[in-house]
Amino acid sequence: MLIYLLVLLAFIIAALLIPERTASPKYVRDMQLKIHPYSGLNPDLYTQYINNLELFEENIDNVDVASEFLYNAIDSAEELKLYGNTDFNSSIQDVAITGESLLMKHALKNGDHFYPKYLHGGIQD
Repeated sequence: MLIYLLVLLAFIIAALLIPERTASPKYVRDMQLKIHPYSGLNPDLYTQYINNLELFEENIDNVDVASEFLYNAIDSAEELKLYGNTDFNSSIQDVAITGESLLMKHALKNGDHFYPKYLHGGIQD
């Protein structure tokens, strides 16, 4: 019986020590859905946006790489805005702040440096 308890304890400790390798799927999914209403303006740009967010999620533990994918996604969303007469800066700003908050969390956890662009002042018009 004691052996079973020790094995169970070892599994619990191992599960707690395994690092989180991705951003929370809920946050990334919310980031994807923020811009979805505008996906019809240019489907190719929206696909680039989605692909960059997926790569952002996959590389979240490497803050430098993940931030490039996040900023590429934001650039795609900004360019998407040019294809319509709808202004969705607030949605883009929400995506930027959420993404940078996730990056900041992972940078602090890993002891990395991260200098956010949007958390300090928002997207400039």
